[in-house]
Amino acid sequence: MRECEQRGHGGRIALGAVLAALALTLLAAGTASADLASLKAACQTRDAADGTVANGNQLPYQFCDDGVPDQGGVTPNVGAVKAVAVPAKYDGHLGLPAQAADAATQPGADPATGKIALDVDVSLPDTTAYPLAGGKYPVVVMMHGCCSGSKTSWEGNRIDEPGEKWHYNSAWFAARGYVVLTYSARGFVNASNRGSTGQTQLDDRRFEINDYQYLAGLVADDAFFNADPAKVVPTGGS
Repeated sequence: MRECEQRGHGGRIALGAVLAALALTLLAAGTASADLASLKAACQTRDAADGTVANGNQLPYQFCDDGVPDQGGVTPNVGAVKAVAVPAKYDGHLGLPAQAADAATQPGADPATGKIALDVDVSLPDTTAYPLAGGKYPVVVMMHGCCSGSKTSWEGNRIDEPGEKWHYNSAWFAARGYVVLTYSARGFVNASNRGSTGQTQLDDRRFEINDYQYLAGLVADDAFFNADPAKVVPTGGS
């Protein structure tokens, strides 16, 4: 899912059919409930046309970012403050597995819950520009690479961001009717050791793939995001 599969693809990619197919398990497997109140309370209106609403809003969307957690790596984020809690360890990898019985013993786990805390942002379509009309929005999960990657790797304030983000970033997709999920993978932190807790598990279906499915499921389960669990597509680059 990261560098090992992406090397040689020249930056942006659409992840393989196997990973995309795993999203379909969201239809059949339930996810644990989680408190996403902090993230939802942080949503602000943005303009993807030029990155500012001061001169009007030509391409409106919502950007939900509650900041960077104060902990990261193997330092537990008790209560998943400014983060989203996911199991520190899962019971296998088939479908969307339950939390493992020994999850609380994993490095960086909250000892009370057995959860690690992922630094997550969500970008949402403007409901006026894209009325729901009884339906829900498709979901794009934009995933970063190794080794200094983070949730910001594919985030942008406007559609015309420079470089690889040109017409390929969170604002571009959200302003066109997609829910966009961006997050820092487990164990990925900034220079101040702040970000997502847990140990990095590159390409491991027991951890990273499960985290992707679990997060997408949480967003799809919450009516606030109007996300369609039958239309979840992962993409990214390294």
